Amino acid sequence: MSASTLPTFIPINQSKDIVIFIDGELQIFKKAPVEINGRTLVPLRAIFEALGARVDWDEATQTVTAMKDGTTIKLTIGSKVAYKNGKKLNLDVPAQLFNGDTTMVPIRFVSEALGAKVAWDGYSNAVIISND
Repeated sequence: MSASTLPTFIPINQSKDIVIFIDGELQIFKKAPVEINGRTLVPLRAIFEALGARVDWDEATQTVTAMKDGTTIKLTIGSKVAYKNGKKLNLDVPAQLFNGDTTMVPIRFVSEALGAKVAWDGYSNAVIISND
């Protein structure tokens, strides 16, 4: 889906909850997206898998590695440093553990690092992601 084929109609979100669309499909995650410092965080495994990435978790280092189409991303809980194909990148908001059981990651960074386009629709409180 190219930027010109992004959904032209997004249902009005009458709540203040953040909603996520990937290639026009509403995503429902077990843990709802949250906003921290103007950044939207979503459940790690759910977003990586929705974007078609394979996910590995290293409990000892609290690091996730995601791979898709030759791209490798590494994020560590609590760190504002991430790696894309070995290149160090700084994050505005680190991956974080919520309620002791859900790792949340910044959706824009993760999506763009995997080659997707990301847009924000403030009117409907929606993150719109397209893979093309």
